[in-house]
Order: sequence, then C-alpha cells, then structure tokens
Amino acid sequence: HFLHYFKEFEDKCFVNYPFMKRNYLKNRRENKLNFIFVGLDFERKGGLELLEAFNKVSDKNMHLTFISNTPASIKEKYNKNITFLEPVSREKLLNEIYPKMDIFIMPTLHESFGVVFLEALSFGMGIIGTNVYATYEMIQNNGVLLHHPFLKPTNYNGQKIIDCTQKRI
Repeated sequence: HFLHYFKEFEDKCFVNYPFMKRNYLKNRRENKLNFIFVGLDFERKGGLELLEAFNKVSDKNMHLTFISNTPASIKEKYNKNITFLEPVSREKLLNEIYPKMDIFIMPTLHESFGVVFLEALSFGMGIIGTNVYATYEMIQNNGVLLHHPFLKPTNYNGQKIIDCTQKRI
C-alpha cells in the first residue's frame, strides 16, 4: 500500500478518478424515494445489514431495489418494499435502472475502490456508505458516511478512514 511506503513521494501524487459521463441528464425520477444497492458479494458489501435495516422501514413511499446474487432464502425473508433483481448488464443498469433512483446505498465492510459509487454520483444520487478506503473521498460531500462496525479507523492526512487493503475479512 502506497501510504505505508515511499512517504517522500506522497506530495507528488494525486488521485485520478475514472471518467464518468453526465448521466444525470437521463434521470426519470418517480414520486417515491428510491434506494438502490448493487453488489455481487452482498454479504461483504453489507447487504444483509441493509436488508435487515430496510425491512424495519414502514414508509410506503420508500423503496429499495436490491441488485445482487441473493439466495432465495434471503429473498423470502426480506420482501417489504424491496425488489430483488439478479445482476443485470451495465447497459441496463445505466440506461433503465439508475435514472429512476434517488439514493445509492452500500454499507460495505471491505472495498478498495467502488466504481458503483462514481456511477451513482454521475446520476446525481445521494450516497450512503461506510468509511472504507477510497469510499470516504467519494462520499464526504455527497452523502452520509457510516462508521465501520468493527474495524477502527486510521488517520490519513487528517481523515479517519478504514484501510481495509491491509486487512482481510
């Protein structure tokens, strides 16, 4: 990990995020508050915790679209205001699903760089995520940052983040 080695180069480096189109021009928002979770490894990405929390929501105007390889036993348990979808093509996600969403939520436990956060931001969505590695930088001014449930943050350049690149779940 760069921050642990070559400290003398720290001031000479910068982060260059991948290019994202101005997808917010495609938005077709609805009259309800639409949340979305997208993650193949839903347990590592905090999917179970999200489903448990969203299952307690009683507001009928709040809806969660949950895109993952979710086992049938999980789908049966959590179905209140939640639509489960199998993983979809990037094209369908960007052209049909994201334009209808308001808030992207992924309380991930271990993530190096979640491109899905950038995709959601390109649609103007609010973001809810955990303070793991690079996620902090994408969320800090664009949403709500949750604290990691069991890893303690490290102070990097005055910011408290979880350096999960040094730990294995």
